[in-house]
Amino acid sequence: MSDRPRSVTGPGIGRGESRHEIGEHRHINPRAVKHHITSMVRRRDVHRRTELVRPASEAPLPG
Repeated sequence: MSDRPRSVTGPGIGRGESRHEIGEHRHINPRAVKHHITSMVRRRDVHRRTELVRPASEAPLPG
């Protein structure tokens, strides 16, 4: 995964912000935030955006 989706959405998702709030803080369109979140969810093979912020100790090991 590139650093862009993570840098755009990571901190906001971790704080439970909506895509509108994340976009407001990052000065980008909420649609762009939605695109980045969707991309991250697909690449990590999770079902919800909340699963993106699971602690590393709970995440399955790669491989």
